[in-house]
Amino acid sequence: MNFSTDGLPLKVKVQDYVQRKIDSAIGPFEDFVKAVDIRLVDVNGPKGGVDQRCRVAVAMNGKPDIIASANHENAYGAISLAVDRVRRSLERVVGRNKAKRNRNSPLSHQIEDSNPPESTEFE
Repeated sequence: MNFSTDGLPLKVKVQDYVQRKIDSAIGPFEDFVKAVDIRLVDVNGPKGGVDQRCRVAVAMNGKPDIIASANHENAYGAISLAVDRVRRSLERVVGRNKAKRNRNSPLSHQIEDSNPPESTEFE
């Protein structure tokens, strides 16, 4: 994981927060992930406002990269929103691949071809 900031001081608390969020979101998909790049930027400088932007780029094994960004009034909010968007994208991309593999497995054809029981009542 590569984490960088532009216009913001790099605090250990923020780094720890990023690491926890990324580990939680990407952990289940680590076999599919090659690299993660996180960039935190203060868009407006000292002007204030909703100006903290977090951009997360995930390089995938054999799949298109996933890139998500989010703006928020503080760094933690921007990080949380961007990482959540990446997690949802990973679920979609990896979920589709798992579904394709499951549809092509011999077991799934057996299940689809079998007739369900006529009654769901127990005797």
